[in-house]
Amino acid sequence: MCIQHVYFARSHATGYSAFLNHLVDDLTGTGAEISPDDPRFRGSMRIRRGSEYGILRVIRSGPDIQIIYSPDERNSPARKTPLAMLIEENVTDIDDEMKALSDGQVQEPQSEDLIRITLSDIHLELLSVQEEIEHLRSRGKDVSTPERRALRAETLYHEAKSDLGDGHVQAAMAKTIAIQVMVEKAEAGLSEIEE
Repeated sequence: MCIQHVYFARSHATGYSAFLNHLVDDLTGTGAEISPDDPRFRGSMRIRRGSEYGILRVIRSGPDIQIIYSPDERNSPARKTPLAMLIEENVTDIDDEMKALSDGQVQEPQSEDLIRITLSDIHLELLSVQEEIEHLRSRGKDVSTPERRALRAETLYHEAKSDLGDGHVQAAMAKTIAIQVMVEKAEAGLSEIEE
C-alpha cells in the first residue's frame, strides 16, 4: 500500500490559480516533468523526477489548498521519497511567500523612500547569499534548495522595483516582505549545508 503525502497551504484558496501555477513552475524548474492526469481537473497531474513518479493533486479545501502526492507503489512507500520532500519544500516556500505578500498588503503603508532603502538592504543580503551559494557549489555541495529560494527572491526584487517605478507602493512593500522571507530561508538552507 502506498503512503500519500498531504500538505496544506492555509488560507490561500482564493489564490488557488496563482498557487498552482507557482508550484508547477517551481517543480518543473527543478527538473520535474508534469503532465495532466485528468483533463477535466486542472489540479490533478502526473509528476516524474528522475526514476520517481506519482500523482500530484492540488485541491481547494475550504479556505485552504490541499496538496496530495501519491507516489507510485514501486517508489519506496515506507518512507518519504525525494520527490515528496521536494514537493513539501516547494509548498512550504510558496505558502510562506503568499503569507508574506498577503501580510504586506494589509500593513500600514510605508514611504516609497523607506521601501527603496529596505529593498537595497535586502538586495545586498541577497548578493551575499548568492556569493555563498557559489562558494559552496565550488566545494561540491548541493545548493539546489537555497539557490531556488535565492532565485525567487531575485525575481521578487525585480518585480518590487518595477512596482515602485509604476507607483504601486503597497505591492512593492508586500514583495519586499516576501523577499526577506525567501532570503532568510535561503540563508537557513546555507547554514544547514555548512554544518
